[in-house]
Amino acid sequence: MLSRNKNIVYIALFIAAASALQITEWMLPNPIPAVKLGLANMVTLIALILYGPKSAFWVAAGRTIFSSIIIGTFLSPAFVLSFSGAVTSAGVMVLLYRPLGKLSPVGVSISGAVVHNSVQVLLVYLLFIRHPGIMFILPVLLVGAVITGSLNGYLAKKIAPRLAEFSPRRIYLASSSPRRKDMLEKAGLPVTVIFPGEVFPGKVEETPRPQEDPKKYARRQAENKIKAVYKNIKPPGCVISGDTVVACGGEIFLKPGTIENAEKMLIRLNGRRQEVITAVVLKELSTGRIYKKTVSTVLKLREFSRADIIKFSREHYDKAGGYAIQGMKDKHIEYIKGSYSNVVGFPVGAVRKLLKKACN
Repeated sequence: MLSRNKNIVYIALFIAAASALQITEWMLPNPIPAVKLGLANMVTLIALILYGPKSAFWVAAGRTIFSSIIIGTFLSPAFVLSFSGAVTSAGVMVLLYRPLGKLSPVGVSISGAVVHNSVQVLLVYLLFIRHPGIMFILPVLLVGAVITGSLNGYLAKKIAPRLAEFSPRRIYLASSSPRRKDMLEKAGLPVTVIFPGEVFPGKVEETPRPQEDPKKYARRQAENKIKAVYKNIKPPGCVISGDTVVACGGEIFLKPGTIENAEKMLIRLNGRRQEVITAVVLKELSTGRIYKKTVSTVLKLREFSRADIIKFSREHYDKAGGYAIQGMKDKHIEYIKGSYSNVVGFPVGAVRKLLKKACN
């Protein structure tokens, strides 16, 4: 009950914020007639990302009703247009948005803005001004929708991660990697980082067992990270972890930890075919269900010069195998077969599939 009451308070705050933005835009001069920034739609999108579809509709409907009462347009033609545009826009964003979906928050926001403006023009024509000339304004509004939708989507993508701790669908990332957090948030998934070593120092053993298969080792490590943090966090929500290793010639290459070790690793991997393996594990906090996915990417590095080895070992001794693919140029890589994001730091596609399974 307490959790539900807190969510109601948060949604009420979202409605208040969206209403304030809508009223402010109404008060400001409008250089281009009928084209507004639509910042209230950004709040709707953030509510969708953090709280889900129902909350997005509450924010969209609530802010149009509340703001129209304040400015004195409730139940007027202006209210009909505003309410219809806001609700249909929210509906489109609900249909298109998926955590780590192929369409980013910016794309979702643009789609919502285009539908918002299109619906308003259509309603003006059907209900108020039956003149074909009304349609001539549509191209201007669509261009404006792309611009304002891009802005609002960008802002939503930046703001939502900072509000993730207030989300009832909180997603924890059991990782010390800033890159993994950055990759997920750029894909539109706000996460709360919880590092296993900070919760239970020394509890995650990273030494491979004798003759251990690289994929089994990566899975075991990812599961161990979940175990290390699981009892320290509360439902609802889920926790995601991952572990990446490089396998080459029957050996498992972990993070070198020092420049000297990185040099030794790079010399052994130099010019050889290798496999980058990442195991991703997701645990749903309410049910305890575990979902797993292992991703393998095969690549071959070209022969490094001594200068390259020195350079990479000093820059990437904290990466599995002692190198970072994004820090290399084409001259250093012969080929890559499989997920590029896996080699960069985290297989975003695999995380997307696990979240889809957990949410169904």
